[in-house]
Amino acid sequence: MTSHFAAIRVRPASRHIARPAGRSFPPCWLLAEWPPHASEPTGYWLSTLPEDTPTEELARLAKIRWRIEHDYRELKTGLGLDHFEGRSYLGWHRHVTLAALAQAFCTMLRTDPKTPAPGWVRPAFGGGARRSQRAGWAPRPRRAPPCEGSSPPSRPATADKRAGEEVQAAVPEAMVT
Repeated sequence: MTSHFAAIRVRPASRHIARPAGRSFPPCWLLAEWPPHASEPTGYWLSTLPEDTPTEELARLAKIRWRIEHDYRELKTGLGLDHFEGRSYLGWHRHVTLAALAQAFCTMLRTDPKTPAPGWVRPAFGGGARRSQRAGWAPRPRRAPPCEGSSPPSRPATADKRAGEEVQAAVPEAMVT
């Protein structure tokens, strides 16, 4: 999506805004966006940025609003900013702080060029990647099903000290993680 932008320095005028002692407002930027196929400009912005600000920077800052709205929507829907139902300021403050921290973490992941996108799998040689080739995936150890009429396998007896006496304990291997 491309647009043309025009920027000029103007002095805004209004009867409803208190004016400074000089009876005029300081000059500011008027930025207008004119898409190529539109018959007239579609967006206007006033900016108090310095006079030497390039038009590209004015346009970039004017169009960054969508990023802010996207982040706010992500905070509310994806990170639970609007899920707080407590009644104390301290609880609300903690909730908002953790949601903002989660948003900062997501933004850092999004801007890191070395972090793969969620769901991305490194392709294997000679074909698609299998589950076992994903980073951080390890197969679960398989155990043989117990035979009928036999007791579960046990680990060797270990010494455990409780209240100054030795107790021999046999732990079934199925319970060991």
